[in-house]
Amino acid sequence: MVIYKGRVYGMPGPTGSQGPTGPQGPTGPAGATGAIGPAGATGATGSIGPQGVGLSPGTGITTAVTLGTSFRATDTTKPHFLSVMIDVAYSITLAATLADVVELWVGPVSVDVASGNTATAKRVASFRSSLTGIAVSIGMGSGDRGQLTWLVPAGHYCAVRRTTGTTATISEVFMQPLT
Repeated sequence: MVIYKGRVYGMPGPTGSQGPTGPQGPTGPAGATGAIGPAGATGATGSIGPQGVGLSPGTGITTAVTLGTSFRATDTTKPHFLSVMIDVAYSITLAATLADVVELWVGPVSVDVASGNTATAKRVASFRSSLTGIAVSIGMGSGDRGQLTWLVPAGHYCAVRRTTGTTATISEVFMQPLT
């Protein structure tokens, strides 16, 4: 027995049996993100894909073309290589300034290609030639030759347009289908 502040207390009794389990408490906050692990091994090489379509040159043809008029290959299902040779011959008798500009236009719409309309046609190559001077002799002449080339998509139209001058001419047009 124990007396404390004038009160008498007895000895504590034995511990009682355990009571039932209480309800689960709330989930705690998320922990910090762990470190990034090492890179994995390289995977196996995939199988080889199918062979692509090649562009083998077919038999080329030489054709006549008029300046400012659209044209296209006879086989419109294949792209083709186009080569246009331009010739310029200038003659000065005393003094002159001569210049020519020839352009190659390509596009899907014939009238736009022939007129140089940039709505659907594009200028893809150009040739420029000029001669300026005073002839000290009786006369002077000069000749130039240039080439315009392009890989034309299947079905597209082409036009050779002279935008400056009056002397440049088309001497040869070569078209070669690519199959």
